[in-house]
Amino acid sequence: MLLAAILILSLLSGPPAYADTGTAQGPVLVLENGTMLPVGYVDRDRLPDQIGIYTYRYGKSTPSFQSGTAEFIVIGDVVVEKNTNGTGGTPIPSGSYVLSVSGVALASLGGMTTGQTVKVLNAQIEVRPEKYAVVRGAIVKIDKRNATRGTGEVILFDPSHGPTTKQNGWGMEITIVGGVVSRVVGLVPDPVKPGNYVPNDSPIPQDGYVLSIQTRSPYFTQLNGKVKAGDPAEIALDPLQYRVMKIGYDGINSKVRGADTLIVYDRTYGERTGTNPYGNEVVVNGEGMAVSNGGNNRSIPDTGIVLSGVGVKGTWLKDNVPVGSRIRIDSANKQVVAMYTPQSVLDKASYYAVKLRQQLQQSKSEFRDVPYTRVEQQITVAESIYGQAVQLRAAGSVQELAGVLQQLDRAISDADFMHEESRVMETRGIWIRPKETTREQVRDNLLKVKSARFNTVYLETWWNGRTIYPTHVPDAAKNPIYNGFDVLQAYIEEGRSLGLGIHAWVENFRGGDETPGPALAAHPDWGIMSRQGQPYEITDNVKKYYLNPALPAVRDHLSAIYNELITKYDIAGLHLDFTRYPHSRDYSNDFGYDPYTRGLFQQKHGADPLALKQGDALWDTWLRFRTEMINGWVDRVVSESRAAKPQLFLSAAVWPNYDTAPALFAQEAKTWAAHNAIDQFVHMSYVRDASLLVGDLNKSLDIAGGKAFVASGIGAYMNLQPTMIAEQIREVNRAGGNGTSMFEFTGTFGGGYDRVLALGAYRNEAVPPDYRKTGPLIVWIRDMIRKIDEIYVPLQGMSGPDAAKYEAHLNVIVKTLEARESFTPLTASAAKQQLEVLQTLLAHDRSVHAQVKSRMTADMEYGLQVLKLYDVKTR
Repeated sequence: MLLAAILILSLLSGPPAYADTGTAQGPVLVLENGTMLPVGYVDRDRLPDQIGIYTYRYGKSTPSFQSGTAEFIVIGDVVVEKNTNGTGGTPIPSGSYVLSVSGVALASLGGMTTGQTVKVLNAQIEVRPEKYAVVRGAIVKIDKRNATRGTGEVILFDPSHGPTTKQNGWGMEITIVGGVVSRVVGLVPDPVKPGNYVPNDSPIPQDGYVLSIQTRSPYFTQLNGKVKAGDPAEIALDPLQYRVMKIGYDGINSKVRGADTLIVYDRTYGERTGTNPYGNEVVVNGEGMAVSNGGNNRSIPDTGIVLSGVGVKGTWLKDNVPVGSRIRIDSANKQVVAMYTPQSVLDKASYYAVKLRQQLQQSKSEFRDVPYTRVEQQITVAESIYGQAVQLRAAGSVQELAGVLQQLDRAISDADFMHEESRVMETRGIWIRPKETTREQVRDNLLKVKSARFNTVYLETWWNGRTIYPTHVPDAAKNPIYNGFDVLQAYIEEGRSLGLGIHAWVENFRGGDETPGPALAAHPDWGIMSRQGQPYEITDNVKKYYLNPALPAVRDHLSAIYNELITKYDIAGLHLDFTRYPHSRDYSNDFGYDPYTRGLFQQKHGADPLALKQGDALWDTWLRFRTEMINGWVDRVVSESRAAKPQLFLSAAVWPNYDTAPALFAQEAKTWAAHNAIDQFVHMSYVRDASLLVGDLNKSLDIAGGKAFVASGIGAYMNLQPTMIAEQIREVNRAGGNGTSMFEFTGTFGGGYDRVLALGAYRNEAVPPDYRKTGPLIVWIRDMIRKIDEIYVPLQGMSGPDAAKYEAHLNVIVKTLEARESFTPLTASAAKQQLEVLQTLLAHDRSVHAQVKSRMTADMEYGLQVLKLYDVKTR
């Protein structure tokens, strides 16, 4: 159907009018249908009635031309753009060449258009990468700009990234200013962590670039130890993007997606793909344009398709098919061909302008809390820029067009992100591993956090078996990377000035990476032991040492550290992580087999756990024994922490596989909730699909049982599409979660997600929910009043008299709460009763629009969560 009729471009047919299928010795152009046509010239003045080729050697563009001539930009063997407006010639992008065809030769092409394949024989067509650097004469392909450096990648950093690159030590960095290398850093062994390297983290000059090359890139081998300051260097960046990517597909309308497969779905399959959450999908409309990228189980357009990938092919779709791309299904070679050109930016903007205006009308009919006027203004701005881009393209103004296209893409994307609701009471957390050594660096980090509208910082305070603050606990030591600087105190003070809560993120039983930390170095017998006798877990080829959760000396050691931390520093909360044993996997090398733990179990149950295996009578008892070790530790931490600082907020990062976690990790969050121990669970659901995240949230809400807030951890480090970050937050909020947390600082800001958040879901300032203080609930109730005035009444979902009635009730609740800074049983009971009365009143009110009633009811229920939690915590 569609695959044959629309997206599969027809092969050329019929005899060519201008052909030479004989033994031509010169360059020959081979069309998709096999027709062979001679090439008359390469990189010279245009000849009439001939096929010519222009490469980068000719210049930036072809000569101008008149009617009767058409030019085709070819990347690889795919025609990506056809140009019949010869006013400014045709740009010659790096990585491509241009076919210039005139007169009778043009007729011989049979109407060739974009997406078709062509090949040149008997000639070597030299092209260069789209983005590259020339260093000491070597051409270095640039993979990305201003992004976190991945394995084997080359990243180019410019001043818009920030003051430094913030990349790890596994690579080299070349600073380039004015066509000359000004600085080079390479592999420098870390004196503190043997086997590791000092971070590259080069300063980025305001008038230059930094080229960051990971160790597994072939360019690292080519340049490491050879480049020096003063060497010539050049950065070449195509102003316009032209790109073609290909990948094989594995089936059409298949009911099963196997590992590392790509399936093409059309509407004959059904309304949706029906896929599970473990992949990535691109929706392609009937015109062959990608209109969304991300998620699974997507709707299949009536005349379009969905490209559905799993594993490496799902990642390929995510990374290589931006919205606006043109898609061709090459059935002959079972390939998906994705083309991205300047026209793609125009197509995306045109599509989204229409879509967003439709969505605005839909949002108004649903009385959603979005900034309608601002979004409409932003769409108008994008449409104006669109008009400029069309004019510049017609005039062949390449440099100006490139800048305007960037503005257009950002303008229309901004309008899309702005069309998000933004709550005023929710946790917006971010995990940070501090490596700063000055107060200014700490302030810079937190200013970024604040500008992105975060409100909660989980600061890694106890990691690698070391503290980040001066400690007096025996066998503990402060991490030497801080050079005497108290980074914790700096974060607390700077965070307080910005209204950010600093929560001490502690890794409990983690005892060191690669080498044992101070406690394990002093007491090797404090370590954990695997079934095969290893004192460490190996993850990602790194040895990870753990302290033994069963050992009283270890518990006392950690207790002393946490007590010192809580009493010495004015932290807003304690955030528990690694509250577990290492992963048991298939139990062939699980943990807990040190002499002390084995003896303790044998004394209690009469068997050595080392002799047990799955299926034995005492196997489940052994697994339960480990789990109770962790549960007992959580009870102790909570009890001692609350005794030292009763108002301390206790949160825990947990894996959401609650059914299997007790056996695999000895982590049983449900028991912690039942003991009323934790104030907020943050489930670590680092996934690429919003539905999977919401599923984990629902499970987390279930195990919390109304005894804790629940926030969702989002994997910002995973290089997700910004639209997927926005979708995950949107769906978490709709499902009743109490907020989101980004893992982690580098991934969030390196990926540019901070801007997306501040435009959309984090647009409004928000306060974290708190069952102890009345302030957050006051903010929430006042915002309900604002929505009545700014949305429900103006959009005719509620009359003026009804608005006055409900606002009067809400103002009474505000007055009740304002009487106390902290909740009391009387204050909480009165506010709860008033909200429930208002809910009942609203439920029976026939004059209020059903959508408004639904939204107000949901808002009141969200507020009641705080009051119910206060009751649970203080009962």
